[in-house]
Amino acid sequence: PAHAVYCTDGNQYSCTETFQQVSSMEEVRNSIGNTYHVDSSTGLLTFRIIQTPSNFVGRPDFFLPSYDDIGKWGNGYALGRFERDGVRLPKMAYGPYLTLEANCSPDASGKYCNGMSPTPEVHVCGSNTGFYQTGYDVCTSTTDPNNKR
Repeated sequence: PAHAVYCTDGNQYSCTETFQQVSSMEEVRNSIGNTYHVDSSTGLLTFRIIQTPSNFVGRPDFFLPSYDDIGKWGNGYALGRFERDGVRLPKMAYGPYLTLEANCSPDASGKYCNGMSPTPEVHVCGSNTGFYQTGYDVCTSTTDPNNKR
């Protein structure tokens, strides 16, 4: 789950979000940041990291915040930033965190899942889709560099 700090769940704001499993990496990439996918053949876990406000994760439903979203109780902006002369830089939000919970047989140390770690070849944009990865969260067409998803 995603967790906010200095937060109490209520009618207007939520403090935690439990991610939902989806059937493909594509669905994860196109989500608002509250989904995950486990590849059954490799065991590879995929989820999308987004920047959340530090003191809430939903209004009350989980949302993908933009730099224009207003902060909790109308104070400031949801995402901290520094701006000058048309340049905007995100500020690190202290406190919010993500918890990953696995349901598996533990190894001898009790810290990891039992079994070999896979080293699969990952196609972030999907294999044979005509797109290749050009950024952290961007796929670009192999035939039209202006076509991005």
